[in-house]
Amino acid sequence: MWIKKSATSLGIVAAGACLVIWLSLLPQPVSAGEKSLPSSSPQVVPAAAFSHNGNGQQDHLTYGGVVSWYGPSSEVCLKAPVQLPLGARVTSLWAALEDTSTSDNAVVRLERLSYGTGDATTMGSVFSTGSNPGTRILLSPAIVERFVDHRENAYYLTLCLYEDTSFYAAGVSYEETLIFTDRFERGDTSRWSSAAVKSAAIEPIAHAPPPIAAVPEALQERLAEGGFPSVAVALDTITSSMKAAGYNPPLVIPAADLVPQVRFMDFEYVYPGGYAKGVNTVNLYGPALLPEGATVTSAFAVVYDNEPGSDPLYDETSVSLRRTAPSTGMGDDLARMSTSGASSEVQVILDLSVTNALVDYPGYTYNLGVSLPGPDHRFYALIVYYTPGT
Repeated sequence: MWIKKSATSLGIVAAGACLVIWLSLLPQPVSAGEKSLPSSSPQVVPAAAFSHNGNGQQDHLTYGGVVSWYGPSSEVCLKAPVQLPLGARVTSLWAALEDTSTSDNAVVRLERLSYGTGDATTMGSVFSTGSNPGTRILLSPAIVERFVDHRENAYYLTLCLYEDTSFYAAGVSYEETLIFTDRFERGDTSRWSSAAVKSAAIEPIAHAPPPIAAVPEALQERLAEGGFPSVAVALDTITSSMKAAGYNPPLVIPAADLVPQVRFMDFEYVYPGGYAKGVNTVNLYGPALLPEGATVTSAFAVVYDNEPGSDPLYDETSVSLRRTAPSTGMGDDLARMSTSGASSEVQVILDLSVTNALVDYPGYTYNLGVSLPGPDHRFYALIVYYTPGT
């Protein structure tokens, strides 16, 4: 078992002034100190989160931050979950779409599914009109059945695409309606008794450790030596070192979250095992739901590569954490890592040189990209560490 460090970065093309202004007018997220994703407003859902709902499995193309109609069917409909907090009041739905079709309009719907009846209700929708080159950010004119109740309903987005239409991201904004989180609103006043208030008044205030900017130096040295006896020991060491340095629990993106770039590109999700492997060359993408205002500091990927050779396109397993601007469709890397040479053991590869580290909604969506050149390549998970916003 060995560990490798690598990093690259790409440039970004500036957004058009009008679209930047458009984004600034959208409902803004609450501060990271109040709530963090998946329970902050807006909930931004990237293109990589969508998968087919049974029709036209081969009729869409997912490439990083965009999903497009691919044919041959005339329509493809995709779905993605929306993580909304209990009791929230949904205030708006927006979507970033591109439509150069002269006959059909792309559609995004926020839907609520009743557990009891199985019926779906459209809470809000946006659709493109006419043929217009470039990305447009559209806002739903109205929201119905606004209040979120997971005890009775499930919530998701439906996206329908047609020839010459593409989708970048959608955002669901909401207001928190639950003031307390200690059962007060359900009649439990025990924590508000005079004794409880007195006890709370004399308890010392717990302070979070100060944010840090990088992986602890001792851990970096150990990773560079590559002397871990197994992946489990390596991940345990990473976890304990990051906790001791004051990091929050990381965002872990498993192989099960990924979808292929094109549905007929061959890959296999192996269970038990928990990994995706290539059958032929395959590119996979998945959402990275990072907290608003966080600063990404490092990324670790658990992979397998037993293919000899050093060609980065055909021989190496590569993993990238990326962001995409819905206003332009342009993207760039936060972290990128890849294997080098063949090994019969599972590997941990990493990138400690994170760029574009500040998480910014709704200006960007965040996704994971994985390239598996063939059956001797596997992806297990990406582990992303960050410091929370202030």
